[in-house]
Amino acid sequence: MRRFILCFVLISTTLLQQGCSSTEIVSAESDIHLPAVRKVLLEMVERDQEVRFKFIYSKNREHDDEIEQLDNSNTEKLKKIIHQYKRLKSSDIGTDGLKAFSLLTLHLTDFHFQEQMLLLIKQRYLAGELEGQDYALLYDKVLVHKGKPQYYGTQFIFEKGKYVPDEIEDEENVDLHRKAVGLPSLAEYSQFLNDFYLGS
Repeated sequence: MRRFILCFVLISTTLLQQGCSSTEIVSAESDIHLPAVRKVLLEMVERDQEVRFKFIYSKNREHDDEIEQLDNSNTEKLKKIIHQYKRLKSSDIGTDGLKAFSLLTLHLTDFHFQEQMLLLIKQRYLAGELEGQDYALLYDKVLVHKGKPQYYGTQFIFEKGKYVPDEIEDEENVDLHRKAVGLPSLAEYSQFLNDFYLGS
């Protein structure tokens, strides 16, 4: 269960901050260099979110295998895309395509490749093409996979009937770290997660 909890966090942050469907990603750009790649990424993320929301709303573990198979498949697809096109930008795949790519990197099953993608996501964030939450989520996820405390408090585990943050480095200053990348306070975020997933 724990691994899938970590995968759902981006959905919740997006809903909390933007008040919209996780699959409602619209690009205002028509002049991009790789429209076919953009199309593939949007189709991948739509399926990704469809399967995960099905898991959330049904609360049935039978979808575990489906999610794992999809993540494995998407990991291989992203590897091929990166191998062919290297470093993608919004001018290549649009802002929505880049956002879709960022979300998909959170669900990669090859953690070495995921850590490599962190540099790309950071570069696109610093260039103003992605939001701070996109970088923070992947940064924390890489740290957790390496057995280290997270920095922004975006990764949660299920413990004693509710969702609580995984171990956090410098926890007393975590809200300052979160604010720096545009995230709500940890308390606000924790409440939202439990309300959304548990209806509490």
